[in-house]
Amino acid sequence: MRHLAILFALGVALAAPNNTSGLSFAQPGAAALVQLELRPVDGVIFNRLGPSAVRLENPFKPSETLSVGLNGTPWAGDPEHYFGTVKPLEFRLTVPSNTKPGTYPLKLEAELYLCNSAIRVCFRSLFKAQAELRVGSSGDSRAAVIEVSPPKPRG
Repeated sequence: MRHLAILFALGVALAAPNNTSGLSFAQPGAAALVQLELRPVDGVIFNRLGPSAVRLENPFKPSETLSVGLNGTPWAGDPEHYFGTVKPLEFRLTVPSNTKPGTYPLKLEAELYLCNSAIRVCFRSLFKAQAELRVGSSGDSRAAVIEVSPPKPRG
């Protein structure tokens, strides 16, 4: 029965910690860079072979989706099959020149193949996150952060 209990504990919860939502700035007619960081806690690694992808809905063309794959630092336990960490993900989009100044929501959606590093059991996980693009103003951009962590025990 111990194996059954371990399998139930493999799920992952993906949630954006408070005060870490992404913020990007751009001017009408210019390019905008949107960044997302995936931060795993101890024991969570990324399967390199699974078709993980992160998508950003273009706020100026809702029917258009930008997509990026994962790239990162190979996990020492099995560098061919797993990433221990992944590099920040970058999306580049062009702000149309006729865009009015204001705040535009950025919707991110991801499908990740994550693994428990202790027993190397992998599973598919989906999540959504949001950030903001401020057009017509400037400031310090910051990446959206998704913390990849095990779920809290229930009961």
